[in-house]
Amino acid sequence: MKKLKMVFLVAVISCMLVFAVSQEQDWFDFSVGISFALRDGSLGALKDIKDFSAKDLKFGLEARTKLLFLEFDISGNLSATDKNDLKFSGLMVAGISEDLFGVARLGLCLGPVIDYVHDGQRGTLIIDGSPISEVSFSDALNKSHFHLRGTLDFLLGPVIKLGAAVSVPTDFTLEKHDLNSLLPTKERFADSSFSLVIQMTLI
Repeated sequence: MKKLKMVFLVAVISCMLVFAVSQEQDWFDFSVGISFALRDGSLGALKDIKDFSAKDLKFGLEARTKLLFLEFDISGNLSATDKNDLKFSGLMVAGISEDLFGVARLGLCLGPVIDYVHDGQRGTLIIDGSPISEVSFSDALNKSHFHLRGTLDFLLGPVIKLGAAVSVPTDFTLEKHDLNSLLPTKERFADSSFSLVIQMTLI
């Protein structure tokens, strides 16, 4: 039975590789870029901004890897809090993406978000808006809430991409692993965040 499963897996992977090579688009893609998003994260925060300035934005770096129809993204954003503390937000997601007629790429991914705030003297991990002290990185990863992330990239030539991403928080964590909590609630949709990404394809 194990040999049969292994043969089936190898056959599926081989078919995927043959299909990918036969397509006009590249089957492997690695891109890096810079991102821009609202500092407060949620789209609902727009109505509370009176005098929009650079302080209301957060800037970051993003790396995206695409293998066939699979995608793995890592992004990090730096911003300042209301108390002028330094805040770093890290996102790691995995999912699927597909090119549309050679002009755009649509993706849907899922993964955890971890925030880290440093006040100049000490740093604190933030999980879903609440500070968590005296935990390891693996513990923070298990407690962090997963986000659903949808992306749409426009292929402006063979190298440059201009994309947008919407991230919707969920109540799913590795600690509880309740699959029903992957469905965002109405309140979670209100906390959705939007970002723009300019990417350069390296491979």
